Amino acid sequence: MVFCERTYKKGNKLKGLYMGNFRLLCEILEPVKEEGSYYTISLFPINRFAKDLSKRYKTSRIFKVIEATGIRFFGRTTIKIHRFFIPEFIYMLESLPPINSYTHTIDLLKERTWYKTTQTSFTSRINTALISNTMNVTLKPHQLDFIKLYDDKKQQYMLDGYILGFEQGLGKTLTSLALMESLKKDCIIIVAPKSTLMSVWKNEIETFYKSKKRIWVVNEDQPQDADVYIFNYESMTKFPSVYNFISKKKRVGLIVDESHNFLHLDSKRTKNLLFIKNKTRTEDLLLMSGTPIKALGSEMIPVLMLLDPMFDSDAQNIFANAFGLNTVFATEILKNRMGMIMHRKLKSEALNLPEKNEVVNKIKIPNGNTYTIDNVKKLIVEFIAKRKEYYEKNMSKYQKDFEQVMDYLKSKLGKNSDFIKYLHIIENLKFNGYDARDKKKVELVRWANIYEKEVLYPILTSDLKRKFLTSKSAVKYVDLKIKGEVLGNLLVKLRAEMTSDMIKHSNIINIINESEKKTVIFTTFVKTVEAANEFISSKGFKPSLAYGKTSSNIKGILVDFKNNPKLNPLIATVQTLSTGVTLVEANTVIFLNKPWRYTDYQQASDRVHRIGQESEVFIYTFLLDTGSSPNLSEKMEDIMQWSKDMFEAIVGDK
Repeated sequence: MVFCERTYKKGNKLKGLYMGNFRLLCEILEPVKEEGSYYTISLFPINRFAKDLSKRYKTSRIFKVIEATGIRFFGRTTIKIHRFFIPEFIYMLESLPPINSYTHTIDLLKERTWYKTTQTSFTSRINTALISNTMNVTLKPHQLDFIKLYDDKKQQYMLDGYILGFEQGLGKTLTSLALMESLKKDCIIIVAPKSTLMSVWKNEIETFYKSKKRIWVVNEDQPQDADVYIFNYESMTKFPSVYNFISKKKRVGLIVDESHNFLHLDSKRTKNLLFIKNKTRTEDLLLMSGTPIKALGSEMIPVLMLLDPMFDSDAQNIFANAFGLNTVFATEILKNRMGMIMHRKLKSEALNLPEKNEVVNKIKIPNGNTYTIDNVKKLIVEFIAKRKEYYEKNMSKYQKDFEQVMDYLKSKLGKNSDFIKYLHIIENLKFNGYDARDKKKVELVRWANIYEKEVLYPILTSDLKRKFLTSKSAVKYVDLKIKGEVLGNLLVKLRAEMTSDMIKHSNIINIINESEKKTVIFTTFVKTVEAANEFISSKGFKPSLAYGKTSSNIKGILVDFKNNPKLNPLIATVQTLSTGVTLVEANTVIFLNKPWRYTDYQQASDRVHRIGQESEVFIYTFLLDTGSSPNLSEKMEDIMQWSKDMFEAIVGDK
């Protein structure tokens, strides 16, 4: 191709057919050309490719789908593609009939792009002997398999890290520490949920190692030199206080526990994590999660930003457009990509755990008709009418308060580019409204909401902040605000009341009494925790409570629940206790209501069904029984099933 370019630049006097033949010769000599972050591929049968993909994925909009993945067409035989999406392109080609032009292109991509590294053998940096030399542990086969696989996959795909995708209860904490030991890291940074800093991470580090490690835990110790630095999500802002110590370390490893909590690129916690990763320039970033995404492909964007240096701003924009599409094509592509960046292992494959039984208990209550879908629809119509009337009467006051806040912010922020962007979004919403089908608008609104919380709120006086909180959504999009009130005020209230009403008509006391070990009860509603506590206490039990009001003492609550035989059951919100804890002193779990996401249900139930459990496990779900009339609890079940289907389609559970 160098010859072709030099000849062309010298201004050869080739005309007509000769010039066409010359270009064809150049394309034959170098059919794959790299330009920055893009590859140009020549002599490719575009029309045949689109036709075959249309048959494969049964859509007439195939050109739009292809272009969404970053492939651009030039004429009938030339395409341009971002280097990040080479694996997606190869996957598409390999899913089609093996005609010569496809197989030839696949061979070219594997030989003449970065993808050739996936065919290469690398010298592993892993030394498993270091684990037995320094740690008091015997790793299980599935843990050793991951450690040996980690470095090979990371180098093959040119990644900055990898996902440890063990299902809950397979020992991710131990595996992650053993990996860092096998890589001979002289400093480990751990980012984890607040509830696990001491009870899981500090405790297990002190247990696993033969010689004492110097451990620094944020908010517990003064900045100092240490072997391990432990942050929770909210305290990553304190990273600069210990950076001078970390910057002197040559080999730094970064572990992120429950990494599925970093779903939004614009969130403060994700930005802080990216800052730590970029500042340390770590070669080894381990994301730990049994549920690396919860339902949507767009949730992969922060993960890819952390793991793949090829995922630049161009790739990010292409990805957001492509995998916001709800198609079979998009789901297959996402599943293929997840297989490249994650090692997934299920408990059924790795452990011989006791059987887990999932039981649905349908419960009739005297006022069940209150919660049927037909009655709820009537309540929603009445609620919306009242709220519209209210906002019409008070809109002038909301607008006045909002304008007062904006004037104050303009005096403080002036022509700040992000503030100007925010004002443009607000004006657009005022005039054009909000459309949840418009992906770009959805992303802009999400950005504006995060910007308000992280930038604007801290600037405002308490009085102005109060006015801003009460006026902003009414001024920006009153219809959307009313919809939010339907969900947040009416439906949440109804679901909480329904769940609480079901308790005293259920067989919950019999379940607790018949359990071989202790019982853990989950709900998503604070009021239901309190209702369950009141009812169960009235029957002579002494429950432990783990929810918002007691969250500052979770470690003590769990220790007491484990060691005090009189404490039973443990009643908790899913938000408080679904991750990072082991509860094998119980073998029964009751969901008074299921959470919206399947992954939250799975995480919570696996607090009991994990390593260390020796008894058969029973998972009960309470559903309202209203006969042939569908009700709210059944609707929640439907939504969670959708979440489960999406998760398994993308992550690829067997």
